[in-house]
Formats: sequence, C-alpha cells, structure tokens
Amino acid sequence: MTAPSMVAKLESALADDAGTVAPLAIGLASILLATTFTFVNVGSLLLFQQRETQQAEALALAVDEATDTESLAAAVSDNSILIRQARSFAAEAGMSDFAVSTFDGKTVTAKVCGVFETPIKIPFLGGGVLRAVCATAKARRI
Repeated sequence: MTAPSMVAKLESALADDAGTVAPLAIGLASILLATTFTFVNVGSLLLFQQRETQQAEALALAVDEATDTESLAAAVSDNSILIRQARSFAAEAGMSDFAVSTFDGKTVTAKVCGVFETPIKIPFLGGGVLRAVCATAKARRI
C-alpha cells in the first residue's frame, strides 16, 4: 500500500466519525449544569437554615433578657408575657412566623419558621421548590 492511499483511508475513517463528539459534549454539559444547579440550591438551603437558627437563638436570648425572673416563672401558666416580648423583637428583626414558650420558668424556647424558595428555577420541576424550614433554640436563666 502506498502512502497516499493510507492517508486517503485514514481521512475517510476520520470523516466517518465526524459529529460523534457532539452528543458526548452535550451529555457532559447537561450533567455539569444539573450538578451546578443542585449544589447552588443545596448551599442556599443550608444558608437559609443557618439563618433561621440564628434568628431563633436571637429571639430566645432577647425574650430571656427582656423578661424578669418573676414574669418568666409566671409565663409557665400564662404565655402572653413572653409573646408580648417576642412580638416587639420579632417586628424589628423581620420575623413573621415564630413561637415562644417556657416549660420550667427558667428556659425560654423559641421556634422560628420561614419558607425557602430555590434561587435557581429548574424548568422540569415546574419552577422553584418551596420548603418550610424551622429552627428551635433555647435560652436558660441560671
């Protein structure tokens, strides 16, 4: 076989494989895009959950510090004292869904909830995903 005929065979073999890399590249790009969307959404959910935890901790501490010992002991049977204190702090902090309580007259339990919406809308999921995220924190008076 001569060199020109080998080159011609090689060129024809390469011409037959033209376009086979395109489906592979499209598949790889879609996997990369889906992975990026997943990591961004999960990271945002974790940050939102951490924010809710910090708000619950702040609410529990604020109510505990703003309430005197006698009122805290009385709040075991009448929770309106704690709710009044929590409303003033929650209004300043921008919290809308919260609950406060005490079970022993020394520990203030605060629960804060919020609705998480994914930052990146995934088309085949019908837009964004909404999920309720709640966090609980306690502050104890010694």
